[in-house]
Amino acid sequence: MDNPQVADGVPVRSPQGETAMLRAITGVITLTHNVRTGRVVLDPRAGAHLLSTLREQRDEAADWLTRAKALTSDSPLGVNDLGMTTAHRFRGHPESDDTSFMTVLRGYVDTLSDAVDAVSTAMAAHQEHRRTVDI
Repeated sequence: MDNPQVADGVPVRSPQGETAMLRAITGVITLTHNVRTGRVVLDPRAGAHLLSTLREQRDEAADWLTRAKALTSDSPLGVNDLGMTTAHRFRGHPESDDTSFMTVLRGYVDTLSDAVDAVSTAMAAHQEHRRTVDI
């Protein structure tokens, strides 16, 4: 996760250029990296809103992913050889490469989960810093 261009092994650059999803993933990766390297600590009150927003977005994206998985089942194209072969062929398309919808969405959900962990860590770091200063 040290490279903001790669989300857990999933390239976030697409052949079509920069997209809103790419910008979102890159921003979350950058935030996570900055928290993990100690560049960012968050007051728990300020971090609570960010944490809530990240969890909400992660849960919504996970729901999209669940619904998108329905695209990987065989389409009802008939019980003959041609229909079954075509349905089987189309089944793998939603996650066929690194830029496919499901692959990118899965990377986004994973990145948001990492960001939730990082923000929680930044909030804990702030509390620990306050404890050491108060001592």
